[in-house]
Amino acid sequence: MEKEVNTELSTIVQPPVGLKPEGEEAPVNGKSSGIRDASKEEFEKVTRKVFALHDGLFRRLAEHDRQR
Repeated sequence: MEKEVNTELSTIVQPPVGLKPEGEEAPVNGKSSGIRDASKEEFEKVTRKVFALHDGLFRRLAEHDRQR
């Protein structure tokens, strides 16, 4: 069975080109990147939380390995 090949070119609609806002990155494909800035305090708070979470996970993995 032969497949039908569509050789027609489709039109690609580009988002309107505007000026990039001051201090921000240009959107990709018309969407914002989702990256946000945090204060130094907020960043340190989240960093401590992530390290504590990872520390707990690694501790449980080590305990699991010792029990084997």
